Amino acid sequence: MAEALGSNAQLAEQAFADFCSRTDLPDFDYIALHGVWSWISDENRAVIVDFLRRKLKVGDVVYVSYNTQPGWATMMPMRDLLVEHADIMGSQGQGSVSRFDSALGFAEELLATNPSYVQTNPNVSERLAKLKNHSHSYLVHEYFNRNWQPLSFSKTASLLSAAKLTFACSAYYLDHIDALNLTTEQQDLLNDIPDSLFREMELVIQAHAFANKQLPIFMVLGICF
Repeated sequence: MAEALGSNAQLAEQAFADFCSRTDLPDFDYIALHGVWSWISDENRAVIVDFLRRKLKVGDVVYVSYNTQPGWATMMPMRDLLVEHADIMGSQGQGSVSRFDSALGFAEELLATNPSYVQTNPNVSERLAKLKNHSHSYLVHEYFNRNWQPLSFSKTASLLSAAKLTFACSAYYLDHIDALNLTTEQQDLLNDIPDSLFREMELVIQAHAFANKQLPIFMVLGICF
């Protein structure tokens, strides 16, 4: 594909530990982690952090996209239900997409009974309905991955600090316009917080959970340097 596009891109299919231990890789100006951070084991996250520490040039940039708390908190029990249904009620011969379809159908039947979980978290029904608009192959990756862990902003910042990375900003441009995301009272509260990391954690809670801000899967896009 790279050759057909006339690109110099080099593609590799390797385990994280194998790729990150290669001796033929240069130091990098920019490293992007998209669809990775929340879907790998703690061990692989540690491998990546070590790679960033060794191979990212001083003063350069890492882009990290991940599922974060608290935006994913209410959906986590539903994800567990989908996975357990597929594992227990599904047949391995069905294939992962077919098992996901069956699990999704069961979840819809469950929500139709109006359980207390949905009464307390009414947005769950809306989010489940929106799943039908996505490719089910994508949803299998999103929900049925063996490792699936929405991480808090503070946890991610702490892990990346081992690579001498500090938070710079959100990669989602509209996040930087406070008037679109926060009430006057919320802005006043944030302005009184001197620590930038703690302020960002509060911003994630206010704008991405309580305000009606529609981010894709409540995903926080962070840039660190």
